[in-house]
Amino acid sequence: VWLRPSNKREEAYAAKALFAVPGGDHLTLLNVYNNYIQNQHDKAWTWTNYLSTQALIQEDNVREQLKRTMEQFELELVSVEDQKKSAAIWQALCCGFCMQSVVLHPSCRLDTQPEWVIF
Repeated sequence: VWLRPSNKREEAYAAKALFAVPGGDHLTLLNVYNNYIQNQHDKAWTWTNYLSTQALIQEDNVREQLKRTMEQFELELVSVEDQKKSAAIWQALCCGFCMQSVVLHPSCRLDTQPEWVIF
């Protein structure tokens, strides 16, 4: 989703940093997508922020496919309040990537011990 033109690499990294979310890459990408929607799919906005319009269009298409599938199976579309959103997303990711999750050994040298880790 990130564009890094060789002649504007520093600007591209700075733009990426503006979207960073402490919760990790998945939440950062969700932040990018939500901002894309808030900016009404504006191609000029994506260009200014060094984002791939094609990748974001594809993400929107995938979201619509998932939405149609949920409607087909009569699954309720719900949104969680902001305070609980990160935890709900992490939980969904861990469930979806359950075969790619790990338990950290107590001797792990991370600064903090996360509840969940996926790779």
